Amino acid sequence: MRISRNKVLYMTATVLILILALMFVLAAVYRNERAVQYKALNKEEQTILTKVGKLLNLPKETPIISTVYDEKDFKQNQTFKDVKTGDKLIIYLNANQSILYRPSTNTVIDIAPVRAEIKTR
Repeated sequence: MRISRNKVLYMTATVLILILALMFVLAAVYRNERAVQYKALNKEEQTILTKVGKLLNLPKETPIISTVYDEKDFKQNQTFKDVKTGDKLIIYLNANQSILYRPSTNTVIDIAPVRAEIKTR
């Protein structure tokens, strides 16, 4: 059985179109999941800022918010010596202020100036 050149060309084009369509669908699903994750993260950050805003007057800028995953990382840092895993570190760069917030007890543990340490050789 012999397959004509045109049939091979059409089959190859069909397979390529199917692959491209699959890639497009997967990319759309990935973008949608990333958007959902971003919205959930943004909502969590807004909730944290609302709670901390009830405890303190916060600067009028967008902060950087980070979660403490390992308190051992802070043991050498004397700024936040009472840090615990799960605490939130809220950093306001322009206001030169960092806030250590503990969501489990809804308390501000510490407030300190932002220190930038640059290590040179």
